[in-house]
Amino acid sequence: MFHSNSTLTSTNFIKRSIFMRFLLVFCFLIIIAINNNNVLAFQYLEGKAEDNIYPKPLYVESSSNNHDCIRIAVNSTLQFQGGWTLDERQAIRAFYHVFFLNINPTHWRDVFYDFPVPQINIVLNPSLTQTDFAYNNTIPFGSNERYDIYANKGYIRIVAPSTFGVQNAFKTIAQLSYINSDHQICVTFLPFSIRDEPTYRYRGLMIDTGRIYYEVDFIKSVIRGMSSLKLNALHWHISDDQSFPFEIMEYPYLHIKGASHLGFIHNGIQTPQTRFYNTDEIKSIIDYAAIYGVRVIPEIDMPAHARSWGKGYNISTVCPGYLLPFINTLSFDYTLNVPLDISLELTYEIITAIIKSIATLFRDPYVHLGGDEIPVGCWGEDLAMMKRMASYGYSDPNTYFNEKSIEKDGSIVERGFSDRVWHRLIAISEKLWSSRNSTSKVDKQTIERATRFAKHLENQDIDIGDTINRIKNYDTEFN
Repeated sequence: MFHSNSTLTSTNFIKRSIFMRFLLVFCFLIIIAINNNNVLAFQYLEGKAEDNIYPKPLYVESSSNNHDCIRIAVNSTLQFQGGWTLDERQAIRAFYHVFFLNINPTHWRDVFYDFPVPQINIVLNPSLTQTDFAYNNTIPFGSNERYDIYANKGYIRIVAPSTFGVQNAFKTIAQLSYINSDHQICVTFLPFSIRDEPTYRYRGLMIDTGRIYYEVDFIKSVIRGMSSLKLNALHWHISDDQSFPFEIMEYPYLHIKGASHLGFIHNGIQTPQTRFYNTDEIKSIIDYAAIYGVRVIPEIDMPAHARSWGKGYNISTVCPGYLLPFINTLSFDYTLNVPLDISLELTYEIITAIIKSIATLFRDPYVHLGGDEIPVGCWGEDLAMMKRMASYGYSDPNTYFNEKSIEKDGSIVERGFSDRVWHRLIAISEKLWSSRNSTSKVDKQTIERATRFAKHLENQDIDIGDTINRIKNYDTEFN
């Protein structure tokens, strides 16, 4: 069959028209993506370096040049100067790699490749006192978290007394950088000089898994956010009346029967989940926090707030009369504070096993053992317990428990989380780190820096809920 030239021309024209329309639609979709997805959009940082750093540093001097930069990468070579140990060098490299790798890219792959590659020098300045070295620099405690950064087109020089100071320096550098899809990092505002140290030694957040179970990955995201905010301590309130979600190998019924035994009924909220943290999960959280420079301080509440213990082993005080007025209508059970029966030898054997597990799993030199809100009325009602203590020569339960604990171990020294916590945590972190620079009233520049930082958290896949709007509504929320 033969076709005329005009027919072929018409067919080709139609094909070209269809292709052009497809191309136009494709380009239009790309433009939309660029405007709505910051992975593709090129957005310059604003102002000067100090306008983009949160919490606010002690001293910053920089240019306002936010277009030129120096290029580093997640696998860049770090040059160490001074007496860094092998473990310290490895810890710094691990943090540098993981930290920048977990920040989502903000620019195209081919951006930055024309910019120069600097040397990265990490200089140890061990100017700490003997008191500062009490724990051999294994935990962050303020004076070992300070840092200096000097950067120009030839080098980045970080001077710090410990790994924690170096980590804080990289957190600051990240806020002055663009990152492309190959995880090339473009450091801008050159040249700049920054000197910084925290006002307070302890800057922390507490999570309560005794009343609500948090997924392991969620806890790790909290640790990432805390680290970026330069908060240094996660107080982990592990157990309470509602749940004992901590695996103790020697006494498995503590978590088998005690984890969320009431469905986490607390303040009229019921979340029925029987979940606990096994040994491997706890170790993974501790190891993860160590990489990010966050200490994890465990708390096992005792002798009060321990009703969950008695679900697995018969070591709870018996006081039905005391509990009767506090019945919970959601489950017709009690969520009130029930203390341990401190006259039983089994109670102290279990406490010893718990403390040994903590000493094995946790790295921090401190452990929190509660000791608050002991319902002495409940103790007084348990006549069998009081009789046993009297046979030991004690009439005061507190005195007996304290002496017995030391004898056993002398070393014992509901909105959702995202909507409720992050905006307040961002506000508090600046006051804890930079209160020497704070004014009585939060100004516009602080809100703008806090908003940029909230976006920085989002870019690390941290669920911050409605935090940005709450920061902007600072008269009622941010203060």
